[in-house]
Amino acid sequence: RPRRSFHHPFTPSLLPRICVSRAPPVPSANSARCRGPARSRDRACRHLPPPSSVSRSTLPARPAARPGAWQRRRLRRAMKLLTHNMLQCHVKGVRNGYPLRIEAQQDGGRFEVEVREAEFSADFLRHILPRLDWAALLEAAKALGEVAVGLPDAPPTDAMMHDDAFLQTFHRILLEVTVVEGELVCPESERRFAVKNAVPNMLLHEDEV
Repeated sequence: RPRRSFHHPFTPSLLPRICVSRAPPVPSANSARCRGPARSRDRACRHLPPPSSVSRSTLPARPAARPGAWQRRRLRRAMKLLTHNMLQCHVKGVRNGYPLRIEAQQDGGRFEVEVREAEFSADFLRHILPRLDWAALLEAAKALGEVAVGLPDAPPTDAMMHDDAFLQTFHRILLEVTVVEGELVCPESERRFAVKNAVPNMLLHEDEV
């Protein structure tokens, strides 16, 4: 006996829509559609808190960003004398690419220096002193003029590194004096690296790598 085929009266495109519309409702604490005995209804809605217990004031607040965070990030990338003390020319074939001279831009370009406040830390100054090239720091300070005056000709002694007056001067010259506009010049190849908006551009061309 041949089996009779069943033809659904609705088109296949309407079946998913019908299935979604016939999905059982999700039980909630204040829903009137919770079916079944009171015991099963309470068990299904037990995990839901009462509507009155959840308020916007009890939710954890999103931590606000510290004011001036983007300024501090920009200052860390700025062209300070600490940054200059660690930069050198990496052009192919250059053997003496340190220290870089700080000069004004060619063709009448700008040369701008600012003093931007930075957080003072005596422990950081004592920690970074052995890593500095003191002769390069003196040369860079002299190139900037009166804004970076106050460093001794010889590296500071241990007694000077515990003197508050000297530490304030050392902190200002090393971490607050900033080259905003200018150029860094390699002492051997005379390759010039531009400094714009207090950020040095040390990228090399393809033929220099």
